[in-house]
Amino acid sequence: MRGGEIQLLNAVEIQLARELGMLEYASKAAQPLTSAIADAGGGLANELATEFIKLTVDESVLLSMVRTEIRSAPAGELSKIDVGGNVSRAGVENTAGTETRRPTFNKLTYSVKKVETLFDITGEFETGNIEGSGGAQTVRDVMMDATMNDWETLLIEGDISNGGATDFDKLVQANDGVNSLATLANGAHVFDAGNKRISRALIKQALKQMPTKYRRDTSSLRLFVSSDIAMDMADEGATRVTDRGDNIYFSEGASSIAEQIGPFGIRVVPVPLMPQDLTLSGTDSQGSVAWLCDPMNIRVVIHRQLTAESERKAREDRTEVTVRTATDYLIENTNAFVKIANLLVDFAGSRYT
Repeated sequence: MRGGEIQLLNAVEIQLARELGMLEYASKAAQPLTSAIADAGGGLANELATEFIKLTVDESVLLSMVRTEIRSAPAGELSKIDVGGNVSRAGVENTAGTETRRPTFNKLTYSVKKVETLFDITGEFETGNIEGSGGAQTVRDVMMDATMNDWETLLIEGDISNGGATDFDKLVQANDGVNSLATLANGAHVFDAGNKRISRALIKQALKQMPTKYRRDTSSLRLFVSSDIAMDMADEGATRVTDRGDNIYFSEGASSIAEQIGPFGIRVVPVPLMPQDLTLSGTDSQGSVAWLCDPMNIRVVIHRQLTAESERKAREDRTEVTVRTATDYLIENTNAFVKIANLLVDFAGSRYT
């Protein structure tokens, strides 16, 4: 490193901070991250690491909605509480009650797994690109945007059993994401769409899989779908010809077309990184999944010790940049989670009826 400087996150942090109105943090990010304010070993100072994680989360569609925990320990426990069955009894005059009930306290165990982003900036690029001296920072910014996308992809499609060798495979091998965690074996409800397109009838059947105590307030539920599935739902809603039908299908007060879709009071959330190329049958690769749950039921643990290092290799005429953090993903209550599998993306296919 030159003079102990770590100059990786400045531009993207400043931009995100200003967008969020975090002027105080923006002024800090405008200064080079020197060894004087970094932890030993190249780690960002805890304050800066925490703020960068928050900014990254706010840029993500999914991460900004779920429950995110920033923890200093790489492994530990998260508390959860549940009340099962009835807790009240008929009272008897002049008789002291003796039957007491209490909530059930359980713990979720997390153990973060390391995720790293490694890239090089050659000397030829640094001196010969069209932006001149600013070109290297543009590369850093673009790579950090890609890192944010990878964090969300890992949350969605992480699968430690993946044995492939592509760039995607090497990413998802880092940890199990929600798709891998939401299984019948883990207690989640999995509804098979039968290779059919999304429809109001399909959402109704998926909702029925969830125990009634978790759907008393459907306004707290969200249906996370891919971008094309959201468009397909909007297309189905456009064919309705009655005001009454529209009121049932759409939610009032929404700020976008996607947010207006709300069968049974459930808000649909398009997630651009939700897969749309899953295998349905044979060689067909136009499948997707959808999640029906309260976003707070998904918990993401991010280890606070985020490191970002930049080192100039003079003899090799390149700069090495390394970013590392560690994450874990949990579904707090799998009984309140429904995954819709084998969902067809092809608009020419048949809808679920």
